[in-house]
Amino acid sequence: VVFVNDSLDANGMMFNAAGELVVCEGAAFRVVAFDVKTRKKRVLVGGGERQFNEPNDLTIERAGGFYFTDPNYKHRKQEPIKKEDAYYCAPDGKVTTVSTVCVKPNGIHLSADEKTLYLADCTAKLIYKYDVVAPGKLANETRWLELEGHPDGMTLDERGNLYFACGGKGVQVYSPDGKKIGAIGKDNGVPYASNCVFGGPDFKTLYITSSAKFLGIKTKVTGLKPLPLRKGGQQIKLLTTQSADGEIAGWKSFHEQPGTKTGDVWRLQPDGTLVCAGTPKGYLYTEKDYTDFTIKFEWRYPKGATKSNGGVLVRMTGDHCIWPKCLELQLNMGQAGDFWGLRGYSFSGPAERFKTVEHAAFGTLRNIKRLADVEKPAGEWNRHEAVVDGGTVTQTLNGTLINKATDCEVVAGKILLTAEGQEIHYRNIRLVLKTR
Repeated sequence: VVFVNDSLDANGMMFNAAGELVVCEGAAFRVVAFDVKTRKKRVLVGGGERQFNEPNDLTIERAGGFYFTDPNYKHRKQEPIKKEDAYYCAPDGKVTTVSTVCVKPNGIHLSADEKTLYLADCTAKLIYKYDVVAPGKLANETRWLELEGHPDGMTLDERGNLYFACGGKGVQVYSPDGKKIGAIGKDNGVPYASNCVFGGPDFKTLYITSSAKFLGIKTKVTGLKPLPLRKGGQQIKLLTTQSADGEIAGWKSFHEQPGTKTGDVWRLQPDGTLVCAGTPKGYLYTEKDYTDFTIKFEWRYPKGATKSNGGVLVRMTGDHCIWPKCLELQLNMGQAGDFWGLRGYSFSGPAERFKTVEHAAFGTLRNIKRLADVEKPAGEWNRHEAVVDGGTVTQTLNGTLINKATDCEVVAGKILLTAEGQEIHYRNIRLVLKTR
């Protein structure tokens, strides 16, 4: 089956946790993500005027950021426009340089625990190793291995062993502590290896690209599985489609003003941005109930806004109203990261930041002020993550832990996005269900 008619010199590719196929399109000087069902793609890196040499290989974090290499092999006779280095692209699209040591960077891979990054220098026949101290932050650069052949693509098995495709030297296999285990070469029917990956029904087949051949070798070990198949790795995309009548798949809506339709307040744009008009007040709510999960999303205030309100509410129970019983992740301008317990939803927090308020309309309210102000200016996207785990709920905003609630009521409930009077935007809302 032909997936696309012109791969644009596609090279390294990997599934992200949301199930999209992320691909280095070297001839287009970019990295894209495919929806494998519709085959539609979106540009992650390199849109517009040429910014890179020839993105070659990549490795993806569970949270959505990814590392990629940018050598120049002149596949279509293009000249380099910058030094050949390795980069990190954050979930918000910001790209930073993470390694400049290679002559020609090629294969790149994270360890299963995402604490180590491996990087191949094809020309120098070297493998470098880094400690990952935070997403996109590397330390302790180590010239780790000197190989017999020129390393290209690489993969790992469940034991952490590394498999380096080394051209005419086949696939070189090393343990996590740097000891050579062996090689899969001509004697095994592999005269050449440019890339390799584990697959098959049990992930015990090592697939190898070998010039004009695509080879498969059965092994006794299980390979590292793609992110969607790893334990706790499947992310559920909560924003998918909006029908012609304005309804959003997987969601229903409640409005303060009777007769209001979902599409009157909430519009899903072609680029995946969900625009909330803010009025009349109300909310979207999930059709399903959730108890323990991690929710990841991006949000922003409209450009030029001086006041903007919104919130993500979790564990909502009871009757629909303004506002129902739930735990709110506050997104109001100047307060993003606060916790509010509405209509008696209970939790605890540090005494110096915790208060209880009796409200005539909304009942008993509980509040924990955030630890820090890390909101981005209006018009810029914020990255938000909340871990809802039993009695503990945390909020991380733009990479900073900003709040923690304890002794939270544990109950299955809806997830809500609020319309509170002012415009606010959302995108990339993903859910990772907790497995016990």
